[in-house]
Amino acid sequence: MDLAKSCILLDLNKKNLNANIIKKAYHKKALIYHPDKTNNRTNLEFLEIKKAYENLNKYIEENPNENIDSFNPQFLSTFFSKFINLDKDKIQYLKDNLLVIFNETSLKILKQIDEDNCLKIIKYIEEYKDLFEISNNYLERILNIKEEILSKKEIIILNPSINNLLNGDIYIFNLKEQYCVPLWHNQVEFDNNIIVKIIPQLDKSITIDENNNLYFDHSVNIKDLIDSKIYSIQFFDLNLNVMVEKIKIKTFQTLVFEKMGIPKIDLNDLFSIQNKSNIYINLQIIF
Repeated sequence: MDLAKSCILLDLNKKNLNANIIKKAYHKKALIYHPDKTNNRTNLEFLEIKKAYENLNKYIEENPNENIDSFNPQFLSTFFSKFINLDKDKIQYLKDNLLVIFNETSLKILKQIDEDNCLKIIKYIEEYKDLFEISNNYLERILNIKEEILSKKEIIILNPSINNLLNGDIYIFNLKEQYCVPLWHNQVEFDNNIIVKIIPQLDKSITIDENNNLYFDHSVNIKDLIDSKIYSIQFFDLNLNVMVEKIKIKTFQTLVFEKMGIPKIDLNDLFSIQNKSNIYINLQIIF
């Protein structure tokens, strides 16, 4: 399968690829193209999706510097309009100058933005630095602004386990005073310049999407399903049970365990664990 076909199958642009984008696209397509979704689907269709996923992963490994797409001005416009609290003239000026030319005034405006939003912009510039066509010297000056801001902050990185996330665990630490961090969030910022970044420990078979839904690749031998009424999947501390009669005798299918996953992020109540995400098991039956 060639690169173009792989991208078409997963609705991706070959110049805007990374492992996370590919994996999310694959899981999205997997929910659509599994043979059990409709009688018109075939194993071959899903195998093509899986092959495209493998092909694109191989491509980005072999071509790490070629996955850059043309820049999307509309995205930047939306980004600034949503996150930046400046007057309209300054917003427009910043948009134009970030897209066209970086100059001294751009730097001054960047420094005028509140620190949190400034870090968001700089993060975006770093991610798409090749698209802005700015010099290394100018990029260094932008990164110096970032370092100046971060030097005032205490950054803590936590690496919770999947069980920590599933249990809705809260990490408590003391740094002059006591802080509580809900581990199912991506990042928590405190008023006194403390930033806690949460990066879960994940193996290659697990993905977490932007809604905290979990995706897990699992295989089972057909022999383990025969003469059994219930099939149990051990997912860390969870026992995910499914009636065998509901499992289709097909190579690939997705089992959905609704509201059994990680708590959803509630920005109105950071510690709420009432609403939980789903767990999607991408099941492969080995015949």
